[in-house]
Amino acid sequence: MSDEERWMQTFTGRVFPLENFDPAEAYLGGVPTPLKKSMPEFECIEDELMKLIGDKFGFEWPEKETVGEMELKRADRQLLTDEKEVVMGREPKSWLGILEVKNSDRIQCWSPDEAKYTFLERFRELTT
Repeated sequence: MSDEERWMQTFTGRVFPLENFDPAEAYLGGVPTPLKKSMPEFECIEDELMKLIGDKFGFEWPEKETVGEMELKRADRQLLTDEKEVVMGREPKSWLGILEVKNSDRIQCWSPDEAKYTFLERFRELTT
């Protein structure tokens, strides 16, 4: 079994929290949050798809957020803010609700091969 297959098996066994993987993106593709927020129809389609995926893999959608999950979302928004500073440049329209840049030095741009290698190495560390 490949590392990718082990990772998916681990995911479907709910060892990894759902927040670490957005299953709807596998079907709809990744859409940046600011763009997604301006497309209410897309959000409805994504929500319906998540309900179907939840039925298949045995979780409720929407899931109830714990304090830890709320903190994870806050941290994710902070990382998005810092990443935007490094990767995207100045936006034509302000992203409402985006936080102040805190630490853009932590953002490193990797090639797809380097990102895959780094992810799989960390996965091996955590699972062996």
